[in-house]
Amino acid sequence: MKLLWILCLVIGAYIGVAHIHLPSSTLAPQGNVLAVAVSQPNSPDSVGDKQLETINKVRIASGSTQLQFDVEIDSVARQRTTEMVSEQYYAHERKDGTYFDNLFSTAKKHSCENLQLQTGNSMEKAVQAWIDSPSHKKCLLSPSLSKAAVSVTEFMPGSGGTTNQKTYLFAFIAAS
Repeated sequence: MKLLWILCLVIGAYIGVAHIHLPSSTLAPQGNVLAVAVSQPNSPDSVGDKQLETINKVRIASGSTQLQFDVEIDSVARQRTTEMVSEQYYAHERKDGTYFDNLFSTAKKHSCENLQLQTGNSMEKAVQAWIDSPSHKKCLLSPSLSKAAVSVTEFMPGSGGTTNQKTYLFAFIAAS
């Protein structure tokens, strides 16, 4: 099962994941996460703002409007990355069979989620991976979205060898 987790990390880092409302398999490894650095609430002066700024540069260059930081979306994004790391899975479908949008206090007209699992905490690398994938790019650049947040959670999967590298789980969530 540890090999499955490593494989999921490698595949996830290579292809990323874009939210679609279709059942997806939950990838739950056996073993322990060595350490987790839970992302903290973002504010306009924090890392989250810099991450959103990176996304907004891409949106503006593509003719889309800027996304505004949203506290509730930030809370949902942080909950998603923390949940996936602590419960050791990487998927849009949560272990209870629901999706991220069930975490909002009120229904959103439009929403989407992009996930990226990678070594290194480069937001530019995560955004480029999303741009290179048609379904991720559609989520990232959708003109129907107006608010967003990004969460990044750092963790150390497995133990020993090449699995003992800091890994980062990015979650970009946007809504209108």
